[in-house]
Amino acid sequence: MARKAAPGFELSLGNDILEGLADVGVYDGTHPALTCATSGGKIFVHCPHERPATIESRSHNMKPEESPIKYLNINRQVTALKTGRYERAAKHDTLLIGTQTNLLAFNVEANSDLFYKEVQDGINTMTFGQVGTIESPLAVVGGNCSIQGFAKLESEAAQCYNPVRSALRLTVSTSASAKPQGFDKEGQELFWTVTGDNVTALALMDMHSNGLKELLVGSEDYEIRIFKNEEVITETTETDKVIALHPMQGTRYAYALANGTVGVYDKHTRAWRFKSKHRVSCLSAHDLDSDGVPELVAGWQNGKLEGRHDKTGEAVFKDTFPSSVSALVVSDYRMDGRECLIGCSYDGLIRGYQPFDKLEDDTAEMDEQLQEQVRTLMQQQQNLSQELRVFEDNMEKHKKGEKDTGLIPETTKVTASLKPNRASSCVTLVLKSTPPTTIIKLAVVTAEFLFGSNVWILRSHKRTTHGSGR
Repeated sequence: MARKAAPGFELSLGNDILEGLADVGVYDGTHPALTCATSGGKIFVHCPHERPATIESRSHNMKPEESPIKYLNINRQVTALKTGRYERAAKHDTLLIGTQTNLLAFNVEANSDLFYKEVQDGINTMTFGQVGTIESPLAVVGGNCSIQGFAKLESEAAQCYNPVRSALRLTVSTSASAKPQGFDKEGQELFWTVTGDNVTALALMDMHSNGLKELLVGSEDYEIRIFKNEEVITETTETDKVIALHPMQGTRYAYALANGTVGVYDKHTRAWRFKSKHRVSCLSAHDLDSDGVPELVAGWQNGKLEGRHDKTGEAVFKDTFPSSVSALVVSDYRMDGRECLIGCSYDGLIRGYQPFDKLEDDTAEMDEQLQEQVRTLMQQQQNLSQELRVFEDNMEKHKKGEKDTGLIPETTKVTASLKPNRASSCVTLVLKSTPPTTIIKLAVVTAEFLFGSNVWILRSHKRTTHGSGR
């Protein structure tokens, strides 16, 4: 049974947080800051460790000195947001902002642009890190049938703002009119590859444990493709549009679909999946049960937050937000030496979850198991009592010679078979029941790929002991 997760801290920032547009960056080299995109083409930065005198402060539920917030006016709709370090020796992060037509690399501490790049295919999603054998970290963006990667030049000339010389462009496109290429500042081709449809999710992970990260790409054509440098090494077809990807431990990665499915793949094999009637809004991974293995954490549009075991899919912990969960990030936000899971809801509510204490967790788990056993036994008692009452009523009616027309005889059998129908070029599903007095009124058929909602309902309007459907 999933344990109720109690947040270690909670605060309201008084700003809407757009779905998937939040990250934590260390902009001054010391203090972590939560960065989120909000409505009106703005980005706000919350750093609880920064002195409020240097920035504009605003909060509905906290004093100004407790909730320092500063705003960045982008004046365009923000479609992607990420933080990262272009130089391994650097102590501060760069804020990367994607819009419908541009990518901006911004130095928050200095309040200055590093580069500003036009992206003709647009930006739907973004990730940051080292890709394959390319040494420099890249801001990898996915747009309309394209993937592009941008790297900061390390030369002195690159420190001056110049949108042409300050970035490397790695392009992926399905356009037939322009050859997808990547060039450095000297015009040498650096990288190119292709993908099948509009990109909706990106992630980086070292799938082969060789120190080189592969690029995971989800798209609108239901495909999850894994790129090793410019080559596709794996292509998996799912049942709906891929909306989120996230690396797990080892060779496992998590995925989420637009139809409410969330699951885990181990390399090329699906380990498990779970489907809900609600849509997943964000994914992350964090070890909250202190077993040394990070759980898959999913945020849902109905406000549900839950963590599941990466190998079995068993629910481990849960919580509920008053609005949709917009983003999940992991950071040492309190600067106490322990990373925590930070959940951000659409209405600006922030909750931080620390790993459970192992001893307390074991005790709580034992108590929950005992309570669950008591509930199970009580439910079994209730079901048996109900069956006994029905049995006694049937026995009483049988003694009086009465028959219950709504009672299904114990000897009832239903058989199902598939028969080819050459005339209609399809397969007919045939259902039959015995004895003849048993009427088939409705059948529910489930099958992936065959039906739009994976479910087909067949209803018979005639009183018949058999039915068929194509």
